[in-house]
Amino acid sequence: MNLSPQLVKCLVGTAAAVATACLATTALGAGWILPVYGENLGTSAPTMTMGGIQMTPFLLDSRPIFSDVNTVESPLGGSLGFDMNVSHRVIGNGWATWSHGYSGSVYATTSNSLTILLPADTVAFHFYAEPQNWGVFNMSATASNGSGSATMSFAVNGFAGAHGFGFWTPSGTITSITITCADTGGFAVGEFGIAVPAPGSAVLLAVFGAAGRRRRAR
Repeated sequence: MNLSPQLVKCLVGTAAAVATACLATTALGAGWILPVYGENLGTSAPTMTMGGIQMTPFLLDSRPIFSDVNTVESPLGGSLGFDMNVSHRVIGNGWATWSHGYSGSVYATTSNSLTILLPADTVAFHFYAEPQNWGVFNMSATASNGSGSATMSFAVNGFAGAHGFGFWTPSGTITSITITCADTGGFAVGEFGIAVPAPGSAVLLAVFGAAGRRRRAR
């Protein structure tokens, strides 16, 4: 069965925490596309899984408060990067409020736009974001899988209203996420969670691919 390269599959969840966002797809030869899905995490604590994928939270950043950084070490190896320097803060020490009791590291910028460059092989990622000023501002997150992108947007409260954005793909990877905020005072992002392919999954995909090629050859 050949699928049109323009076909986009949407995930419409039944749970309130699942956004109906339908994101970019990547063509893999004739008849193959890879969807990327978005989940609205709201102001509640993050779930342990997204799309059935086990998430691993980032650890508390040991670097000094107010230090300028442009990378954060991933708990699964490698590092994520930012497209500019951001200021390392901790809730209650350099950043006043968040939501759902989180008290760990966040990264602040005075810009109204920031791009997160994800580690290689990232298949799922979530983060929370909150405006600098104590008001309600629109915030958007755009996920890219290397060939296209799409956006989720929410009204986010700068007073104890950090809002969670989640993205995952059942195959392929997510390469970057760009966040924008209507608050000209800037915003902070933090409370990261990440997933990479399970050990052996690449080997299994290679085996299935080889089997499929042999069947086509016969």
